[in-house]
Amino acid sequence: MNRQIPATFANNDSDNSLPTNNQQPGPSPQDNPYNVSLSLRLGLIAGIITTIGDALAAYSARLAIDEEISSNFDNLKSQQEQDERFAKLESQMEQLQQQLAKMSDQNKK
Repeated sequence: MNRQIPATFANNDSDNSLPTNNQQPGPSPQDNPYNVSLSLRLGLIAGIITTIGDALAAYSARLAIDEEISSNFDNLKSQQEQDERFAKLESQMEQLQQQLAKMSDQNKK
């Protein structure tokens, strides 16, 4: 697969034509535009890992928000149950006070 390499990828040689008889066929390691340094490859891998880490952080934040909402609903439900019990206790205390008042009135007679 011999084709011309654009000048931007070549080693600034103005002759990017197909190899002739006096040139070796196939790209040499110096002419390979896909040959990049190890530091660039490591940078790419680090970027991918960072992106995965950011995605995990976003997912973790979403889970934390869902847990907080669930906790808030549970707290609200618990608070409503406590309010109902308190109202019931108040009602029972009022009934007891009324019964005590009736009993004290009966004892006075």
